Amino acid sequence: MLENQAQSQVADLAGINELASAEDFLNYFGVNYQAGLVRVKRVLFMRLLKQVLAKQASSSYSEYQAAVSKAYCLLEKGVVLAHQVPSCDACEGC
Repeated sequence: MLENQAQSQVADLAGINELASAEDFLNYFGVNYQAGLVRVKRVLFMRLLKQVLAKQASSSYSEYQAAVSKAYCLLEKGVVLAHQVPSCDACEGC
């Protein structure tokens, strides 16, 4: 039975590598969203999603869905990400 659940989770995430936009992620994971908000803040959404995924384990469809939902919720609330200093030390203009 556990093997069937694991196979189901892998099948549910099979198309995740094909997702390219904020709208793709929101649609794939069934998160309701305001198209106008996402249209003007899609880069911020993707950065928020990356931040959420970095802080939580995401190996199943439901965990990814929760991360996408949380990132959108943060976007709706107007969360602003702090500028991060790059670790490359290649330039001084950042």
